[in-house]
Amino acid sequence: HFYYDISSFNAYRGAMKVDDLARRTNAEVKYTPFLIGGFFKALVPDITVNVPTPKGSFTLYGPVAWMRSLTVSWDSPVWDFNDKFQAVNVKEREMIPLERNLAGGAPAVHAMRLCAAAPDAQKRDICHAVLEAYHVKSLDMTPVNLAPIAASLEPSLDIACLQTKEAKQGLVNATKQALHAGVVGAPTFIVQGLGANSSAPQQTFFGVDRMPLMELLLGKASKAEIEREYRLRLVTESVESENKRQRQRVVYYHDICSPWSYFILTQLQALKEAGNTDIHLVPVNMAAIQEAHGINPGAEKAAIPNKKLYLRQELDLWVEWFGVPQLPKRHADVAPLDRPVQRVLRAALHLCIVRPELTYPLYAAMWINNADLSSLDDLARVVAAAGHSEEEARQIVEQALHDTKASDQLDKNTRKVIELGATTTPIVEVEGSECIVQCDHSNPLGVYVVEDYLCGWRLPPGTKRAGIFG
Repeated sequence: HFYYDISSFNAYRGAMKVDDLARRTNAEVKYTPFLIGGFFKALVPDITVNVPTPKGSFTLYGPVAWMRSLTVSWDSPVWDFNDKFQAVNVKEREMIPLERNLAGGAPAVHAMRLCAAAPDAQKRDICHAVLEAYHVKSLDMTPVNLAPIAASLEPSLDIACLQTKEAKQGLVNATKQALHAGVVGAPTFIVQGLGANSSAPQQTFFGVDRMPLMELLLGKASKAEIEREYRLRLVTESVESENKRQRQRVVYYHDICSPWSYFILTQLQALKEAGNTDIHLVPVNMAAIQEAHGINPGAEKAAIPNKKLYLRQELDLWVEWFGVPQLPKRHADVAPLDRPVQRVLRAALHLCIVRPELTYPLYAAMWINNADLSSLDDLARVVAAAGHSEEEARQIVEQALHDTKASDQLDKNTRKVIELGATTTPIVEVEGSECIVQCDHSNPLGVYVVEDYLCGWRLPPGTKRAGIFG
């Protein structure tokens, strides 16, 4: 089941790929439209969205903490990426025609009513036609522009009927059905009939970046074959061999509280061991980054129960993809941290600054050994296990906690990534290049872009320095 809203750029990407995935895995695809605005309205009734204009900005307003009023300038690194970097990356990596439609214009609700009203046998063709009009031809979704698409239906559909109560209610019903089915956002894929390939009869995948995971779960191809199919690596063997002669440095902004910081560090470590990459570890405060953007993950998960459930289940799939030890179950649904625990975890980040050699033991304690890091004594035990006496370990932890230089450096590191436009951790920068990639759950395959940069792939000349914050 492919749940989509045509205004979603990632839903467009998913629609361009899902039929090929179904063919390779002997699956069937059901195209199911829903209105993303109505989806969020059902969860947070007071939410409003001010659509962007070409030279302005957009603002989200909401009554809950995770949707606190947040205005983003089109000149920020976020939009520099969204308008330029990702467009280039998609065209080259995914071979998908693209002319981003970010100019606002007529709401997409008319197009979504058309998609909902189409007969089941034509829902796929109508979806593709509307997506092409919106994302390739960059047309506004006005009744005039939609009329030729409606006329192509068998039987044809009078575009005027989209203003009827029946057409409006049809889209409302489709959106309610998506919410009930467990949709997280656009696009969402819900795979049914997994049988022996899975411990559950169905599995949800949120976002086009999860399609390789979906194909791996369906069991028709190896990970290496899937990486080739999705063009996750663009470089050739000759380019890779040539560039391995030059050592390059990766700056890694991380927080040990983040499971994604752990995932991506394991992948960067493999690149380091390959012999052409140095890693410079830069601790940052993830909570402070999110707070600067008005993000409250706990409140967001509470407002969107489907997302809370999905993110809890998804970590196990990424464990398999990245080939890392199973995460402790207690980390699957982390509650908001109280102040004493925040104090301890800040001390851990200070340790990463003053004693970088303790970074890996701290990650192992948090994400492999299921260690309790809720007190300074817990930190001291990790330090002692790394080769210090118990007394030395306690002194090291106490000194790190009260180290003002380490505290200032942590705040400086954090401010830097906030200014870059990052919204969480980790962030990977290939030093001396335009490549800055945020590799969290919103961009889980960004580490492949980093690998391509290290092996010689570059953006076209003239592209501004930007980051993948998607």
